[in-house]
Amino acid sequence: MNQLFVIIGMTGAGKSTIARQVCKNLGLARIKTTTTRPKRSDSDNEYLFTTEEALLKDIGRYIGVREYHTFIEDTPKKHYYAVDKLALETGTAVVLITDFDGYKEICEHTSNVVGIYIHADKDIRYRRASKRAGFKPEEFWRRDADDQKKFAIEKLVSWGKNHPLYIVNNSEDETLVSVISKTEGIIAKYLSRRGVPRKKESKFYV
Repeated sequence: MNQLFVIIGMTGAGKSTIARQVCKNLGLARIKTTTTRPKRSDSDNEYLFTTEEALLKDIGRYIGVREYHTFIEDTPKKHYYAVDKLALETGTAVVLITDFDGYKEICEHTSNVVGIYIHADKDIRYRRASKRAGFKPEEFWRRDADDQKKFAIEKLVSWGKNHPLYIVNNSEDETLVSVISKTEGIIAKYLSRRGVPRKKESKFYV
């Protein structure tokens, strides 16, 4: 039996940092998202990288397929992100990072899904994002404008009425240790309740 914890939030909210530490502390695996974007560095191993041609040719094996338009060296680029359906059928407790639409699609595809929305104020997210390799302010603001629409509070509240969806604040008045602890508390509650096996080795996992 699976138990999937989906972490969502706007760009720069701290999703990857929180997911990485929570998985380490609780002994959970994190699903690697498949993407057609280029690697940011040689050590960028938290995704499964593929080509656009290969992904679209075998599109039926994926869920939560998202198309993103970015600007790299002032040239418009299109990249895809998706989750391999096989990664959701492992019989373990796993963590996944995706966007709100991807989360909703996964909820419709599989049971036992818990959403955790990481909230952070815009200026804080900007500062965090600016520390990434290859940061471009115009790209941040483009993504932020898109995120503001996707993560409108009324949409989160409406979805949360019928699905487990928690909000964790990751702004300056909260320490990272506190945010991680709160996220772990949400996850631990479901793990103790359902007794789901934890980490297994898989090409889909970080």
